[in-house]
Parts: sequence; structure tokens; C-alpha cells
Amino acid sequence: MLLLLHLGGVQVGPGSFPKSKANFKSTKKINVNVTLSSANLPGDSILRSDLSSGIINLNSRGSHISNKQKLNNHKPAPLQDHLAMPEKNQNQYQPPESNGCRQNDQESLHTMEDEEAKHKKRMKWTIGIIAFIIFQVIQALFFVLVIMKFKSPNFRVGNFAIQTLNVGTKASPSFDMSFVLVVGQAIIPKSKANFKSTKKIDMNVSLRSANLPVNINSNLGNELSSGVITLASQEKQKLKNPKPAPHEHLAMAEKNRDQFHPPESNGYLRNDQESLHTMEDEEAKRKKRMKWTIGIIAFVIFQVVQGLFFVLVIMKFKSPKFRVGNFAIQTMNVGTQASPSFDMSFVAPIRVKNANWGPFKYDASTVSFTYGGFQVGQAIIPKSKANFKSTKKIDVDVTLSSANLPSTINANLGSELSSGVITLKSQGVLKGKITVMFMFKKTKISQMNCTMAINTSTKAVQSLSC
Repeated sequence: MLLLLHLGGVQVGPGSFPKSKANFKSTKKINVNVTLSSANLPGDSILRSDLSSGIINLNSRGSHISNKQKLNNHKPAPLQDHLAMPEKNQNQYQPPESNGCRQNDQESLHTMEDEEAKHKKRMKWTIGIIAFIIFQVIQALFFVLVIMKFKSPNFRVGNFAIQTLNVGTKASPSFDMSFVLVVGQAIIPKSKANFKSTKKIDMNVSLRSANLPVNINSNLGNELSSGVITLASQEKQKLKNPKPAPHEHLAMAEKNRDQFHPPESNGYLRNDQESLHTMEDEEAKRKKRMKWTIGIIAFVIFQVVQGLFFVLVIMKFKSPKFRVGNFAIQTMNVGTQASPSFDMSFVAPIRVKNANWGPFKYDASTVSFTYGGFQVGQAIIPKSKANFKSTKKIDVDVTLSSANLPSTINANLGSELSSGVITLKSQGVLKGKITVMFMFKKTKISQMNCTMAINTSTKAVQSLSC
């Protein structure tokens, strides 16, 4: 590429830069050494006027050099071309009109800055959307692999204390005992165990060996002689069989009578058991499908609610509140109605309340204290930040004096001193940026406009409103 610099339409110096590339969505910066000379200018009138004004207006123009042009540049131009070039440049010479080149350069510079700012904003939004999608995918995987993973609950017997125990001998083995089980060998009522918890059921259980068969009694006698009885607990689930309606009893009896056939190797019994298991499997599959459907719907609703909360609450930028709190006056001297004046000093508690979900970084600012629209003192607020959902507390030393008030205001000050209450105002502007999720930024301006009434007799703040 070739960079041509012109003054008044006449070239004053070229500049070239090597072959390179600019990455996507970025700006390539190239530093080029350029030497300019006014030796070839046809006249120096425009240059003399620019030098007298102190500003030289140049115009830059870029052009691409092809391979053919590179070869032609090495060939000497004919003599008639050399003679015609000064006349051609002199005919094409036009004086600049009201610094148009400089204005175009400023406009192009502002355009490039705007494009760069828009590019950064698009990149931040793109990164934020990608981060939100990744977060949603991780959340969905956690929901499917952890929350929707069904496990069989543990059904156990806990330790228990025996209330009564009567045992026989090895010759006449028997035992009777009673105790309270956490879960035992008894009918457990219908109930539920809450998520991530243990359901405790206490019931009274009585055990007797009266109905044991004879072959078990010999083993029981051996255990009684050793002093240890071994028991086992097992679960038996009770299934509910549907009861037929009253009018169906006769139809069922006739149907059974018509369909009666002699059993063949227990075929009918086997078919009934298979059909029962098939019905139970279909019912279990239907319940499982219903649970998955309800879970997916609940998850989608949860995601929609979460998205609305993210857009309407977290991404809602609010201007932080910029206020001055109640303070105690350290020193105060007031004049009389005939010679009105006041001097006071105190520590002003400045508060910046940030209700956003991101920190608020603000620049240095000042708070002006005025009386009757004229400044009587100020406080300097240093550059800092207020964390999200918090209040930044700043204590500033302030000194107020009415020495610079005009005479027209002194009359009103004298009447207020006679009443014992001085009315002051504090005003200030705080400008900064709110950053949410380390990437979404927005500029916000907070304004302070507080009115305070100072009681001269008690030397305290009587009222304060912002």
C-alpha cells in the first residue's frame, strides 16, 4: 500500500507500509516514517497563509500498488510527461475551503471511536450470553444427573431395648419378649418420607415361639444354652386387589362357569400370573412417564422464572442514591441580625447506596453547600466504588463560612439568625459505571439535593430532607 500526502492538491511526500493483515474485529496499528517537502509546490501563497495562521492543512490518501504498477514505477517517464506535470498540477491546484480536510479527519476519528465502542459492547454482550448458556447447560445436567436420579430408600431396623423377656431351657425351649422397634415386623401404616430425610416409625412388637415347629425347637434350645437368640426381619408389601362391583358378581360367576376347563399343568395359573405382572409393569411405566413429564415441565417453568428474574431484576440498572446523613456540628459561631454572619465546621457523612447487583465505580466529585443559592463551602468526594447491595460510607471534613455572601443575602440571613434557624442546601453529582457479572456495564449519574435546617441555639441539625 502507498500513502500519499498532499498540500493544496499537490503531493508533498509519499509513505509506504509493508504487506500485513488486520485480525477480525480489531484495529491494525502501523508506524511509518514519512518525510515531507514543499520543494515541488508550484506556488507558496497557500503555504504562506497557512504558516501565518500557524496551521498547515495536509490531506492523506491511500492507494493499492499492483505488480504492474511496481514495474512501471521503475521505468523513466518520457520527457513530455515531465514538462506537462507542473502545468497539470498548477491547473489542478485549488485552495482549501475552511479547513475541510481537518474537519473530515476529526469526523473519521469520532466514527472510528464510536465503532470501537460498539464493537466492545457487542463483545461483552456476546460473552455474557455465552456464559449464561453455559450456566444453563450445567444447571440442566445437574438437574438430570442429580435431582432426577431415583434411588431406592433404605428400609432398616434400628437398635431397640427389650422391655420383657421370658425364655425356657434347652430341654423345653421357648421365649416370649416385647420391645419397641423403630421399624419392626409389624404392619406399617401408609405414610411418606420427606426428601433428604429419614422417616421414623415406633411400634410395639410382641414375639412368641409357641407356634414354632419341632425341628426349630432343637436349634432354639442350643441358642438358649448359648445365651444368644438370632432373629431376622423381612419386609412384605401388601398389594391392594380391586373389589368387583355388586352387579358384577353374577356375571363373573357365569363367566367362570362357562370358561371352566380342567387344568393342564397349571397353565391357567401361569397365564394369570404373567398377565398380573404385565399389568403391574405397564402401571409402573405409566407412573414413571408421568413423573418425568411433570419433572420436565417443572424444570422448564423454573428456567422461565429464572430467566425473567435475571432480566427484570439482576439486569435492571438503577441510579444509586447519593445523600448526606445526619451530623453533629463541632464548632459554630453566628453573628447578630445587625451584623449577620456564621462559621461552622462538622464531619459530613456522605452515603452512596447501591441497590444494583453489581459494584458502582464512581469518579471523584464535589458536594457544594449553599445558602440562598450561593456557595458557602464544599466537600471533596474521592474516587472509589460502592459494592453491590451495599452502602458506601464517606466521612468528609467540611467548613462553612458566610464571608463571601452578597449584601442582598445578608438581609435574609439576619432574619433567619433572629429566628434561630439557618437553612442550608447540599448539592452534588456523582458519575460512575455499574458492572454486572463482570461484563455488563452501564453509566449512571446520581444527584444529591438535600435541605437542612441548623438550629443556632442548640448548634445541631434540626431537620434534614433529601
